Amino acid sequence: MNDRKSVRVLIAEDDYLVSKMVGALLEELKYTVVGEAADGVEAVEMTHALQPDVILMDIKMDRMDGIEAARLIQERHPTPVVVLTAYETEELVIEASAAGAGAYLVKPPNTRELERAITIAMARFDDMMALRESNRRLAEMLAELEAAREKVIQQERLAVVGQLAVGFAHEFNNVLAVIALYTNMSLPDPALPLQIRERLGVIAQQTRYATDLVQQLVDFGQRAALDRKTMDVAALLEETLALLERTLPQDIHIELTHECAPPVTINGDPTRIRQAVVNLALNARDAMPKGGQLHIGLGRLRVTEDQDPPLPEMSVGEWIKVTVTDTGTGIPPEALSHIYEPFFTTRAPLGHGLGLPQTYGIVRQHNGHIGLETQVGEGTTFTLYLPALTMRPAESPPPDIAAIPQGRGEVVLVVEDGDALRAALVDSLAGWHYQTLEATSGHEALALMETQGEQVALVLSDVVMPGMGGVALLDALREQGWPTPMILLTGHPMKKKLQVLRDKGLSAWLTKPLSFERLAQAVADALRQ
Repeated sequence: MNDRKSVRVLIAEDDYLVSKMVGALLEELKYTVVGEAADGVEAVEMTHALQPDVILMDIKMDRMDGIEAARLIQERHPTPVVVLTAYETEELVIEASAAGAGAYLVKPPNTRELERAITIAMARFDDMMALRESNRRLAEMLAELEAAREKVIQQERLAVVGQLAVGFAHEFNNVLAVIALYTNMSLPDPALPLQIRERLGVIAQQTRYATDLVQQLVDFGQRAALDRKTMDVAALLEETLALLERTLPQDIHIELTHECAPPVTINGDPTRIRQAVVNLALNARDAMPKGGQLHIGLGRLRVTEDQDPPLPEMSVGEWIKVTVTDTGTGIPPEALSHIYEPFFTTRAPLGHGLGLPQTYGIVRQHNGHIGLETQVGEGTTFTLYLPALTMRPAESPPPDIAAIPQGRGEVVLVVEDGDALRAALVDSLAGWHYQTLEATSGHEALALMETQGEQVALVLSDVVMPGMGGVALLDALREQGWPTPMILLTGHPMKKKLQVLRDKGLSAWLTKPLSFERLAQAVADALRQ
């Protein structure tokens, strides 16, 4: 009895006499009638106001029939429903069940039928709610799986494009190295007319620009040679802020905030990390053609096993986060899946579409992740997550000297399979007063060492060559007992091999295209060792 008294029933019936008859049966069974609705519209409204435990719903009613009312109630205020009908058909049962009804009664009902229908409807309602929750979770899982699938597809597409980009960059770097070396070699010649020197200056400038573009492709392909060290991100952002204040338009207000106390350290390449932040700032500038706010934030984040990270792919541990937020135009939804693809841009003709891909590659090569929040017309926030270190940063190395060091007639063995680049290297070394020997492969270099090795003070070798490359050449020289210093030229990262090669006596490695000054300094440093 007490259980029935606790069950509150709403009657929805447009026939007054039938409504009173059903109400009397409910009272006889000790149910509590909380209200009587005269049509479907009232049934929906009274369900919201009275929150009954079960509804007895007539099928045919004015303004809104019972099927539509039951459907709306299940959408807005899920409640067990028993359908009242004057006739029973298979189509009606299916339609009522689809609308959320848990049972039905043929009028006029008796007390036993009424009690049984209410009990069934309430029991089925619990099952229906459990099924609905299960379907909701399943839908969420499917959405997450679809998002993960799309992300995997995007990452695979980016990886393929990255491989193509790195292959292109390696070949193009050799071409740029030849142009850069010959141009810088010719510029100081006082015998050249002023007009020729000015033209050479333009060539040198455009070569540097092309070199930057190639570097962006290499960074995107995550194949750049990183110069990692313990670095303070806070200090780097202060320096970057000063640079941006000098270069961005005055109608863009820049702000830097720290959410954590220094030092904020990572194991990274300061030049590449600075490039990533500058790229995001320049992207923000393009998104604010009429000016706006640019905010750079620095903070720490600890991801534990009992919490969801900001990005699913992030692992447990300490992270440094750098945010770059603008108040610009935002990124349209249809562009989000393409923003890290090279040469894709929503701001043509302002950009070449390499800034964000380069940033993506730099962050990923630092074992980090990049997050994005954007809304059209309201701005964009990029967040760089980089693995944190707890140690203090090491002292910065002294800057490279600007003067070009000269040789004293030492013999340098140049090992390079590219004829044009080899000739440019030989000419450059001759201009710095070095003597040279030439080889087109590692095997040819070994043969020269057998006959003239005592004269060779330094080996300058490319890494990638047919037959025997530079790394194998270094191994062979050490196996044969030659302690000759060696410099490797590479368009690819050395990564884990670098320390092993240094232990074998590698003096330096230089990335292509070669800097005229850096090459001269590296050769001089190797000969002083």
